Amino acid sequence: MNEILNERYELGDVIGSGGMGAVYRATDLRLGRVVAIKILRGGVLADEVARSRMRSEASLAASINHPGVAQVFDFEEDRSANGGLSFIVMELIEGQSLSQILREQGVLPAEQVLSVIKEVAEGLDAAHRVGVVHRDLKPSNVMLTASGRAVLVDFGIAQTLASDPVTDTGVMVGTVEYMSPEQARGRPATSQSDLYALGVVAYRCLTGTSPFRRDSQIATALAHLHDDLPTPPSTVPVEVDQLIRSLTTKEPASRPPDAAAVALEAGRIRSVVLSQAFLGFRSLWPPDPAVPNVVGMEESQAKAEIREAGMDVSMHRVDVPGEVAGHVVDQKPEGGRPGWEADPVTLSVVSGKVRVSPETVIGTTYAEASAALHELGFEVRRNNVVQTDNIGVVVAIDKSGRIPIGSTITLSVALPPHVTLTSSEEPTAPGSPKSHKGDARPWKKGRDRSKGKKAKE
Repeated sequence: MNEILNERYELGDVIGSGGMGAVYRATDLRLGRVVAIKILRGGVLADEVARSRMRSEASLAASINHPGVAQVFDFEEDRSANGGLSFIVMELIEGQSLSQILREQGVLPAEQVLSVIKEVAEGLDAAHRVGVVHRDLKPSNVMLTASGRAVLVDFGIAQTLASDPVTDTGVMVGTVEYMSPEQARGRPATSQSDLYALGVVAYRCLTGTSPFRRDSQIATALAHLHDDLPTPPSTVPVEVDQLIRSLTTKEPASRPPDAAAVALEAGRIRSVVLSQAFLGFRSLWPPDPAVPNVVGMEESQAKAEIREAGMDVSMHRVDVPGEVAGHVVDQKPEGGRPGWEADPVTLSVVSGKVRVSPETVIGTTYAEASAALHELGFEVRRNNVVQTDNIGVVVAIDKSGRIPIGSTITLSVALPPHVTLTSSEEPTAPGSPKSHKGDARPWKKGRDRSKGKKAKE
């Protein structure tokens, strides 16, 4: 390896290494500044397609301008090196990685963990706003400066290499220990995947253990899919536990909406925790209550429970056949979610009405139409009308639109002239099969004029 790359970057000491390559302290001889250079391991970018993708991703990552993200300056290649070298030029962050600090200290106090969550989330928010997903958030990719500020490094690298979960050289992209359930299923990582990884990192900082680490990568991936987050020690404030649980839910849609919301909540909780520590209390105020589960309750009871928990409530009416009017059939957020997600709790309450469209019954037989309306909860009355067309089918309905369940709906059925209907019979549409079981007829005529005698009874 050359000590000077591209006649510009003078390599110094190795300051880190990983599956994708080694990181060096280096000097940019042209600009006279100290930088970090990550030299990618041979074979990682073995073809021009991969190198082109890396150039594009490095350019995108370079657009992130935030103090919580180590800036990417460039992606370059040194053809003069033996076999050629691909490397990324980045801002050098002076400090220690979070992984180093955890090896030395074991765990971090809650207020420091909340600072890490807040600052990392702020950096993620800046990246997500320009369309960059980290994909490999873990303690070794979080640097803590001398002032204690958390800074994210290695943006864009994992994203570029993740066109396949495993590279041609057998290196898994991303760290399984912090990989989201959707990534474990082979789905693309999103901004929600970064939030999940942040939750796992935070749990590791608080407890000294990785919650889903198992004996193998496959077992670890399965744990992300199926295992619950272990209960942390009692020394972890309830509010902090709730925040981490919201980050590590299995379904991406159930996590906080974005990194900005996480940063705000972490800052709020940190203020409370610091106040409690200053005053010497375990809990200065009761923790944010979980959202009550009110599905199945009557409307007034559900509203009372939510308001008693200190949350606002809104409602919208839904038409649900067969359900009792005024009962709650759904709620957002779901019961058990952190209270800070309730802004407000929205309830879906059965209206007690069902929409009926004339076109759904007109043209059908009375038996078909009445069965369908009975299924929706309506009483049905028949009204026979005499006309010369559409014989034997429903030709009119006296109500339509959203109708209260239990209402009586009258269906008008067309009969031909000079026809009487027995109580157990109904007309059939012209040309339809007629039953001749016994002497039953679809309808009876007073006289069969074609044969000059009465029809058989």
